[in-house]
Amino acid sequence: MHSVRLVNYYYISFYINIILKKSTVVILLNISNAIFIYIKVIILVPLYSFIDVLKLMFKVMENKSNLQKILIVDDHQIVYSGIQLIMQTAGEKYNYFNCKNGTDCINILKNEYFDLVILDVNLPDTDTYQLIGLILLAHPKQKILMFSMSSEEMYAKRFLKLGALGFISKQASNEEFIKAVSTVLSGETYVSEFMSKLFTRDIIRGNNASNAFETLTAREFEIMSYFLSGRGSKEICNVTHLHSSTIGTYKFKIFEKLGVKNLLELQEVAQLNGIKGLKVESYPKNVQIL
Repeated sequence: MHSVRLVNYYYISFYINIILKKSTVVILLNISNAIFIYIKVIILVPLYSFIDVLKLMFKVMENKSNLQKILIVDDHQIVYSGIQLIMQTAGEKYNYFNCKNGTDCINILKNEYFDLVILDVNLPDTDTYQLIGLILLAHPKQKILMFSMSSEEMYAKRFLKLGALGFISKQASNEEFIKAVSTVLSGETYVSEFMSKLFTRDIIRGNNASNAFETLTAREFEIMSYFLSGRGSKEICNVTHLHSSTIGTYKFKIFEKLGVKNLLELQEVAQLNGIKGLKVESYPKNVQIL
């Protein structure tokens, strides 16, 4: 009888151990599953999301790096923002950069290449004529589009002769501005319909100047612009690195060609023709503008 009880106890103990072992395995499996789920939810999912975000960022950066670069040289933030808005509204995508004067423009162009430079005619502390010369001296193939409120008839031809590929008025329509940008970016010369008619007229008339200001050479026009900005002869000498007698000779020729006798009359004639003085700064002596 006692031996039977021992056998029964043995079997009962055996089955209890099996049950406990199975329970332990199940519990361990449940714990491991719970840990896996925790890792997946708390660690892996955010990690995958982070990787996806990185992939998206790199894709955007790659697409952006493939865009053409435009440097807008204008001292008014609203102009810089307005240009971006006009182009983006039209679906045109570019990388935009901005600087506010000639010195900053030259420094930026020393370190970076730009597909297009949109250059305002009137910049603080900048002689635009010499600035164009400096830009093209360092980068002969640089595409430049002039952008200004100044008289298109008076300035467009001069800047085109200096090497700019286009001149667009700030009064032009958005569509015309977009056309000007795309034309110059393609390496072609942009002229407005108005200027195209003037060029045609000049050809028909045998290139005879219809305006006294058009008879001025580039240097004479530059000197005149300095006088119109309120600069005296001594200050112009410092800016252009020319002798005072040379400035006097230019002044005489300017007055003679325009039919004026003094600076006051020069100011009046210039205002009637929509010509303004240029804000200037001194550039290195080795830079010469013909």
